Amino acid sequence: MNLAVSSSTFSLITTSALGTFLYYDGDATGTLTSAVIASTFECFSSDVFTSASQTDIYTKLATPTSDIGGLFYHTANSAGTHTVTSASKFRNCWTASNGGVFYLPAAMTLSDTSSQYSDLASTNGGVAYCNGCTMNIVSSTFSDTFANKGSVFYVDNGATVSLTSVAMSNGRAWVDGGAMYFADSSGGSPAATLTFATCASTLQYYEAHTHGGFIASYNKGLKITSSNCNWDHIFAWNSGGLIYGGKLNEYDLSSCTIQNITARTDGAVFYSTDMTKFSLASCTIDCKQTWDSATVLAKVPTLSGDTGTAFYITGSATPTITSTDNTFKNCYTSTKAAIFTVISATMTESGSSYTQNGGVYGSIYCETCTLTVQKSGSVTPKFNTVHGSYGGAIYVKDSSTVTLNDLEVTTASAVNGGVLYFTETTTGSATSTLAMTGGSWTSVSTLSGSGGGIYADV
Repeated sequence: MNLAVSSSTFSLITTSALGTFLYYDGDATGTLTSAVIASTFECFSSDVFTSASQTDIYTKLATPTSDIGGLFYHTANSAGTHTVTSASKFRNCWTASNGGVFYLPAAMTLSDTSSQYSDLASTNGGVAYCNGCTMNIVSSTFSDTFANKGSVFYVDNGATVSLTSVAMSNGRAWVDGGAMYFADSSGGSPAATLTFATCASTLQYYEAHTHGGFIASYNKGLKITSSNCNWDHIFAWNSGGLIYGGKLNEYDLSSCTIQNITARTDGAVFYSTDMTKFSLASCTIDCKQTWDSATVLAKVPTLSGDTGTAFYITGSATPTITSTDNTFKNCYTSTKAAIFTVISATMTESGSSYTQNGGVYGSIYCETCTLTVQKSGSVTPKFNTVHGSYGGAIYVKDSSTVTLNDLEVTTASAVNGGVLYFTETTTGSATSTLAMTGGSWTSVSTLSGSGGGIYADV
């Protein structure tokens, strides 16, 4: 079947079942080719920010229930391609079942360029529910979206999602994944990919009422890659302010600025307890954008804090973590380490700068881990104005191996261990090792206890 829609407007269109505009019941022999050009689709006359609309949406998402079926619905056997171009608009469609605009099974591909999606809400996927589908989206805009899970996309099984030069703002999930939710209903950890490239503007103002202010992943086969994209004002009420990786394969993030990202518990930026590889390069992480020395020095020594560590990473498969040429600043006051909490993992830190950070356990918490801090080319790793209770810069626990090469420390303090603090769960089982080469420490001290540079409680 071929479908072409051009320069058309469809207003006040609803259905009591599935497919507000199109219901396509495909089979193994047919292929859909659909083209939507410079057209507008509007389900209701009011947007989601009117008070009556919001109340209705929240009630239905909390249940969850729905009353319309999404604009384009394709049954499980459907195959083909949707091509959407030329500033087509999709708006005021709420509350749909799965996918406010698109429900796409495995053999469907969405190719979208320069479209506008706004004021959309659905039980799962405010814009699209992608069950193993392929989505290639370029220069499109997403704003004002709501869902139970994934206010923009709900993605299940082995899907491929590519986002280039997109703009995204203002979304909320009643449960997980403020913008995107990745599931694995098959239970087989199918390979899936999400790629962000050169975003058109800062991705901002997303929130999840549980996990993953921007993304929540429960698929061990998912690989996320992002380059030249920035995030601002993202929040999770529980874990993973930006990304919650309950299950996740790889996350590769480069050339970014992340600021005003937080969560009430661990992983103010990123949280994962089951992943293989994490890479962060050439990024600036500016948690609060301002530095309050008085608050840090008052709270940290008393073991009090108000945020979780920025990056919380652990896993039974010993995940590999690399941090290269990053800047971490204004992250405080964390109940663990200000920047990284690394448990049962291997971490290599090359050439990054840790400036104006404060956590109960310094800036890096290393438990049963292998930690190497070194140069990146000629750039030395730096800790400047860092504070803690147990170790101003690094806290080390239980059978860990720490190698510090050419480390520069300027102005570091803690109750005990101005720079480093070593401890073992079982007294007398000192199995951790420390090797230091080169480096320079200046103005390091204790706030009240012992070990101006290093404290070893073993």
